[in-house]
Amino acid sequence: LVTVSDFSPLVPAEPILYRVRDIIGFNTVTFDTMGEYDHVSVIGRDDGSMEVNVIDAEELILPGTVDDVDFFFINPGPHTDVGLAGARRASATSLTEVHFDGTTNVVVNGGGGTSLDILTVSGTDGDDAIALENIGEGDASVATSFGPDIQILAFGSEGSIVSLEGQGGDDAFSIEALDTIHVLANGGDPTASDHVVVKGTALDDVMQAGQLGPHSAVVIVNAQAPITITAAELLTIDGRTGNDVFTVLGDFDDNTIELTPGATNDAGDIQVDSQLPMKFTNLGAGGNVLIESALGDDTLVYNGTAATDAFTVGAATVFLDARVPVSTSNVGDYQLRGLGGDDTFTVQALSLIHI
Repeated sequence: LVTVSDFSPLVPAEPILYRVRDIIGFNTVTFDTMGEYDHVSVIGRDDGSMEVNVIDAEELILPGTVDDVDFFFINPGPHTDVGLAGARRASATSLTEVHFDGTTNVVVNGGGGTSLDILTVSGTDGDDAIALENIGEGDASVATSFGPDIQILAFGSEGSIVSLEGQGGDDAFSIEALDTIHVLANGGDPTASDHVVVKGTALDDVMQAGQLGPHSAVVIVNAQAPITITAAELLTIDGRTGNDVFTVLGDFDDNTIELTPGATNDAGDIQVDSQLPMKFTNLGAGGNVLIESALGDDTLVYNGTAATDAFTVGAATVFLDARVPVSTSNVGDYQLRGLGGDDTFTVQALSLIHI
């Protein structure tokens, strides 16, 4: 089923121009809307045997099914309004491919309900920018440097996934956590300088990063669905200036966690062994960093600055000047490095922590 409707800012009802049902015996069907503000909705065939071409439609809509598993993908073309989309509805045995040209917005509607829906958005072999935004009510939008805007609506509530694939090049991801949709961000090859920024909200957030590897991490924001990062070279946690708590989770080995102050009092760099480098920023004046060990014998290395610093240690927490405090859980050793300047250290003896 294909539905073509005409949209104009002056006519909000979006009158339907025509519907086409039961297209039988064709390998390829082309819809040329020949103008702006047209919407084309394509429901995939069960056998996926038909190729659909959509030309000059402002918006392409891919509907899914209620309470069932649907698969979608969007691949880039040579221009930002050209590409390939696909849908495999729950009852289908293969994908229906939709080639679009002249499209600036793609709507992927999972149909709602339970079960899961999966969308894969692929980048190019160049340097891409991919931004995923939580727009509320369980929905999301994706803006890229290489393709049309994407709206993600009514995905199933049980384990749905949005996979952002950077492919080649040095890619930049900006991601907001979603309520029930698991986000995957894959920087792709080469593993050179792909950067993932995970954003909190303007409120007080609880954010954590764990399951660290040399190029990977899992980030959780406010008990929302996880964000899994692979093939990346830098992770930045942006609290967006709430009074945020950022927790770094160690593993079961003996970890060395090195923290270096950033340009502002609520910013810094964190390196856990040789795992994925991390930055935090905009935690807010009432923010806090928590280093939480698993079962290993972990060490916190806290670097000062080139200026005159004042370190204060008490109650398993390190204070450096007016910077956000750094608290620890199950960390056995502190190493405080004053570096340059005339530094002072005020230390309270702590049980089970060697300073």
